[in-house]
Amino acid sequence: ARICPDNRGTRMIYARRLEYNGKIEEALKMYQEAIFMDPGFANGYLCICDLIPKLTPERREEVLDDLESMVTRIIGGVPFASNLASRVASFHGLESSLKHLEKWKAARGNESDLILATATVLIDYKESREHLEQALEILNQGIQDFPAHFQLRSLKARALTELNQDDSAIEVLRDLLELQPTHNMTRIMLGRLLTTKELPEGVTAILEEAVEIDPNDVGARMELARHLWNQDLPLEAIDSLYASVKWMPESVNLADRLIELLLDMDRDQ
Repeated sequence: ARICPDNRGTRMIYARRLEYNGKIEEALKMYQEAIFMDPGFANGYLCICDLIPKLTPERREEVLDDLESMVTRIIGGVPFASNLASRVASFHGLESSLKHLEKWKAARGNESDLILATATVLIDYKESREHLEQALEILNQGIQDFPAHFQLRSLKARALTELNQDDSAIEVLRDLLELQPTHNMTRIMLGRLLTTKELPEGVTAILEEAVEIDPNDVGARMELARHLWNQDLPLEAIDSLYASVKWMPESVNLADRLIELLLDMDRDQ
């Protein structure tokens, strides 16, 4: 850090070393200096959040306030806002995270990243149904303000699902696929919801398309096999996994799942 005083990476490495050796305040200073060099440096903020629990309760609030002032200086959006707000919520609770998000919004205005972060922590750290309803309300307003924002719409589908409004969630997911037909996670979410609603027709095609879109998507291949197995099509599920293992022989997850299904079939016979 002394030899390369203007190098952000060097300061981060040194800060981690200081933190490992228990020199928390010195590590904090290094993390903060790295952020001052690059106010949009996401990892610096997240490292400070991870370090906060090691501080005294009084010092934690001071550091969170400092963090807040640093966030307000970022030029452009804050794409890591959801991760940052989730870190605060995990260490200090939902209310603390929401309080700081409100301060960020007061300083930065109605930014899509902050809307997404607020809804995310309300869903991830919900303490009641009211928090889910509050998240949905925030997302609906956010989508009005940012109608083309894919993540806001995707999170709305999740909020609707958790509120047991599956039909509305399915509609949102179908709309998302019209916007981005190649978004595999949306296809998987839609397939799961349709199956949950006992509407399995077309799910196989949806998941097969996901595999065609990205043949290296292990999650899509696993989901296709799972769906076929749950639809009492064990041979088709195993054939699907055989093809997947042949395509991706390096995937331990696919191979393990194939072995599990073969063993299950053997036990059932």
